[in-house]
Amino acid sequence: MKKTISNTEKLVKEFLQKASNLKGEIELIKVLKARVYQISKANVLIRAASDGNRNYFYGINYITIEEMANLLNPYIAFICGSIDKVIILPVQLLFDNLHKISHDRNGEYKINIDKELNIVLRGRGNRLDCTEYVNSWNTLLSPIKQDIGGIGTVEESMHSILQGRLLEIGNYRGYHTYCPDKSKKFNAKNLSNISSLEKCPELQFSDYDLLRKIDVLWF
Repeated sequence: MKKTISNTEKLVKEFLQKASNLKGEIELIKVLKARVYQISKANVLIRAASDGNRNYFYGINYITIEEMANLLNPYIAFICGSIDKVIILPVQLLFDNLHKISHDRNGEYKINIDKELNIVLRGRGNRLDCTEYVNSWNTLLSPIKQDIGGIGTVEESMHSILQGRLLEIGNYRGYHTYCPDKSKKFNAKNLSNISSLEKCPELQFSDYDLLRKIDVLWF
């Protein structure tokens, strides 16, 4: 029996086909659960919505957006019913505006894009202007601008993300926290600014040289 392909899956296939015309290879990033591809010099999360009479809706979990924001050169491609209407948005711009977007108790953000291809924000008539990002395919070829602590691969990025999350959890729970990777970044902050301790305590009956190299410690 032939498997039926949904409209959104067709749109994603069309997006990848068009992206293949750009210089550089396309590779699925298997480290992440979301549908993310390395396209030329960019890491791109692809979301698609079928065309309809009203706005375009996308549900994206906070963790997914946070992971994307901590990758090198990250974008989210919102396909709005047609491959001719694609918003290729820098993830950091969406991340910075999350507090203006509705979400549920599980951290699922409701991305609502109107017919003018702008993201709907809280408050009557408030919009995130996406005009310059509509069908901006060439941005995927642009030089990498941001500095996230020398991170070059998705695996390295994910390692720093997990360190940052563990440090924040430890801080929230009232522990003293330590991380040896001072210059690596999480959510635009050096891990040294997230950990509460500058130096690893010298504990009795422990191999100090080994202890201070552990990725994250709570005391």
